[in-house]
Amino acid sequence: MLPLDASVVSIMASLDGHDLNGLRRQWRAHLGGEAPAHLPRWHLMRVLAYRLQADAFGGLDKLIQRILRSNKDEDAAVRFDR
Repeated sequence: MLPLDASVVSIMASLDGHDLNGLRRQWRAHLGGEAPAHLPRWHLMRVLAYRLQADAFGGLDKLIQRILRSNKDEDAAVRFDR
């Protein structure tokens, strides 16, 4: 959970100013543990921002998660239709 004196918006706004190592430090500071080593900077920044928001405001509910998982396999076989 985020400390009470830290605003999610201010933390997320500061993420863009960090290099890859800085984003990994932010991950440790706010989420604990090590950030996934395989993620490039741009992706790590987005995952970190999502996780911070989900911790502060709640993530997707179980129904939405189930819908996204169930549709994933069906849409993978469908070609893009212009």
